[in-house]
Amino acid sequence: EVGFGVVPFENSYTGEVGEVLDLLMRYDVYINDIYDLRISQNLLGVKEATLEDIKQVYSKDQAIYQSKKFLEGRGYELIPYPNTALAAE
Repeated sequence: EVGFGVVPFENSYTGEVGEVLDLLMRYDVYINDIYDLRISQNLLGVKEATLEDIKQVYSKDQAIYQSKKFLEGRGYELIPYPNTALAAE
């Protein structure tokens, strides 16, 4: 049983986080407080790789969209994943 949790409710790039809103409607939970957190996206790669070596980028669709300015025009294949942790694996 969990007393409190932190979930992404919305972000300034993509708006509401749909999966979280669905879960809030499904379970008997309450929002106690809101905290605005600035997020910095990072590109994870293999050791010694350069940006030119990258062919594919795996990430949560929202994270891809949030990094759109950086990723555009680089020729990367953008591959959506269920979440960023799985994509990092």
